[in-house]
Amino acid sequence: MHCTTEYRLVGTNPIILDRAIRLTQNHRLRGYDAVHLATALIVNEQYLAVGLTGLTFVAADGDLIAAAQMEGLATDDPHLQPLRSMCSTVRLPKPAAPPVIPA
Repeated sequence: MHCTTEYRLVGTNPIILDRAIRLTQNHRLRGYDAVHLATALIVNEQYLAVGLTGLTFVAADGDLIAAAQMEGLATDDPHLQPLRSMCSTVRLPKPAAPPVIPA
């Protein structure tokens, strides 16, 4: 299953939910967004505690990105860089020479 080999699945628990509630009191966040951010913050803290590189929080919601930045996470908004990933992997063919029109 792709999600179990490519991603770390983190279930919700009381610690995440308590953190999410606190986030909604400090930021303009909807419930699921607060859970998303709370989970990322807790996993980021765990990574940093064992010497791993911190997470980059990816979202396409301005309020969620702003809250993540205020909480100290590195962020990325895919809407601001729509061609970034394609530019490095897709090679476009060279345009054909313009047709020669006889005089």
